[in-house]
Amino acid sequence: MSGFLKNIWKDDRSWADGPTGFFTVHLVLTVASVAIGSVVGWLGIRGARSGRPAVPGAASSDQMISSGR
Repeated sequence: MSGFLKNIWKDDRSWADGPTGFFTVHLVLTVASVAIGSVVGWLGIRGARSGRPAVPGAASSDQMISSGR
C-alpha cells in the first residue's frame, strides 16, 4: 500500500494548488482497500478459530480477546 500511495503522491496529476480529484480518488480507494482487507482477514481468523475443536484447559478466544493477548 505505501508504495502505491507514494507513487500517487509524487505524480504530477496529484497536486495543483492542493490535492486534485485524481489524488483524492486514489486515496479513498487505498483506504477502502485496507479497511475491506482488514475486515475480511478478521472474519477469516474468527471463522478459522470457531471451526477448531476445543482443547481441554486452553483459554477460549473470547477470554484471550478480553485479556488483551
